[in-house]
Amino acid sequence: EEQRTKIRMLLDLLHTLDSVRLQAKDKSGLGKMIDRLVALSSSFVVHKEWTSEKRSPVGLSSERALLLLALVHSQMDSASFQKIRERVSFSGADLRNADLHGVDLSRIDLRYSNLENANMEGTRLDYADLRGAKLTGVNFNRASLVETILISTDLRGSKMNEAKMNSAKLDSADLSNVTLHKAILHSATFIHTQMCNAILNEADVTNGFLFGTNICNANFSKTLLNRATFTNVRVAGAHLDEAIIDKDWLDQLKEKNPEAVQELSAKYRMVTDSITIKDSMIFRLSPRVE
Repeated sequence: EEQRTKIRMLLDLLHTLDSVRLQAKDKSGLGKMIDRLVALSSSFVVHKEWTSEKRSPVGLSSERALLLLALVHSQMDSASFQKIRERVSFSGADLRNADLHGVDLSRIDLRYSNLENANMEGTRLDYADLRGAKLTGVNFNRASLVETILISTDLRGSKMNEAKMNSAKLDSADLSNVTLHKAILHSATFIHTQMCNAILNEADVTNGFLFGTNICNANFSKTLLNRATFTNVRVAGAHLDEAIIDKDWLDQLKEKNPEAVQELSAKYRMVTDSITIKDSMIFRLSPRVE
């Protein structure tokens, strides 16, 4: 009952914040309203829910999810919404099957939240914190996740095609069966990341850092791997057909990943393409003809 009362108060505050008159003329009143909203939201309880997968209770909050959905569908101006996102924690929000496509959620705190099967297509999550979140089956196609913290997230089966993920932190995440077709992963980190059966064809992993990563049976066909570091990476069954590499990429791999280079050398040979217009060379991995 206490939680329902707080929800009603929050909805009343949101209704007031939607007021064009208040936003246009009473800036101090708007600030006080946001302060009250932050104070109320911090008192929301995170309920424990048992999961057979982890065999332990997981903290989730339907109230925080409701607040976020109410904010998204309100008529609030973007500046006020940004202030609330930066001050309110939506950690543990239960957002399963939520529709948040095309919404600006930059810098939001969604740690340990559950967004299973949510629609985040075209959503902006730059600099957001989603560590420990459950993101299985989420539609992240064409979303922006620049410098987003995705450490220890469960992304199995999610779609991230054409997503912008420059400098994203994917350490200890599970990207098994994830599709990242044409995704931009400049300087992204994959430390002890699971990427079995992931599809990264035509993706851009320039300057990416893979350490202790498992890319077994993953598809890196036509992927840009310039200046990408592969250390202790498991490559069994991985496909790197026509992947773009640096001239000394295989030599560096031999030093840091001798087992991997042995398997890749048996399957591929490095070929050179010259580009007359740019007066430069492109090095790629071409499958050996049996």
